Amino acid sequence: MRSIILILAVGLLTIGCGSDDGGTDTGGTTPQNMVDGGGTPADSGSAPAPLDSGINEADGSDPGGGSGPSPVDPDEGEPQPYAPPAALTAEFSDPDPGPAAGCNGTSVSVIRGWIVDRIGRPISGAKAQLCVVSDGGTTQCLPPEDSGEDGVFNLSIAQGDQCLTKAAFRVIKPGSGRAPMYCNAPLDMAADSTRIIMETPYVLYAGLPPADLPELGDEMMSRRITFQNGVQLDLTPFDLVSPYEELGMRTVGVDERGLCFLEGQTPPARLYAFTPDSTIYGEATVRFPNETELAPNSKVDISILGGLGCERNGEHVAEGAWESVGTGTVSEDGMHIESDEGTVLTCLTWVGYTPL
Repeated sequence: MRSIILILAVGLLTIGCGSDDGGTDTGGTTPQNMVDGGGTPADSGSAPAPLDSGINEADGSDPGGGSGPSPVDPDEGEPQPYAPPAALTAEFSDPDPGPAAGCNGTSVSVIRGWIVDRIGRPISGAKAQLCVVSDGGTTQCLPPEDSGEDGVFNLSIAQGDQCLTKAAFRVIKPGSGRAPMYCNAPLDMAADSTRIIMETPYVLYAGLPPADLPELGDEMMSRRITFQNGVQLDLTPFDLVSPYEELGMRTVGVDERGLCFLEGQTPPARLYAFTPDSTIYGEATVRFPNETELAPNSKVDISILGGLGCERNGEHVAEGAWESVGTGTVSEDGMHIESDEGTVLTCLTWVGYTPL
């Protein structure tokens, strides 16, 4: 029975939305507190070579899974200037249908964007999915669209769903070992066109496998997972929707590109991306190395990026929302920051901490 439940849960994470029934929004499932996914204008420069997946082509290792350190970080290197693909600004094949009749929100017929890795190389086969709130208050996630060899996707919206009040993008590449990205899609009620082109790409960061991933063994038993950057996660594999063996994560600088969910927010002192995108049907606690050298017994705020199936105190953390989930305390010896009692992770997306 549990296998059937997990299969259904994974299917929901691939195509679903924060609203379990896709019905009328009740306030807890509405994308909120989100920022412009468009970001700053794209840089110019030579186009980096395409990246088909997160798999290390040199030795075949997968940076998103396994129990030992990966010999090569697929995102290692200096980020290159963005080179927008020609398809990004090409003419649309269909004429603009114009505003939806009686729309009190923003009429959107298609959104075109592109997806890259940390270096700026296009990622093909990634899935771009839009979770929307209609002007009638209905919340739903639309079918995803795959990116092409140049990283470009064209996400068409069915005629009956084109009147929007809020919209958030979910961008993933299943099985690639890359962290999810959730961003707000900019909506302009005064726009002349119902077609939106996202000039700045969505960035999917590669996770690195744990330095210490205990054997699965009894999946009902909690265990401590230690990642290569020193972050530790205490969880029970049975509670994890995604495969336990695929866990990975990386440290991401708060000044790096593509962090749309931090626009307008106070930047955290440290930021970490988990992979794969997953719900935890239970509770996980987190322990950070005190790299910022905070004083013993000092406090930090711990925040997460909302996504599919992500909750806090029984309420959905909206896709794209950067939201506090509680506090942590620096240990007596000043070596670690421990999440306080009641501060738990119920999803694996992005997490960060800020000194209080």
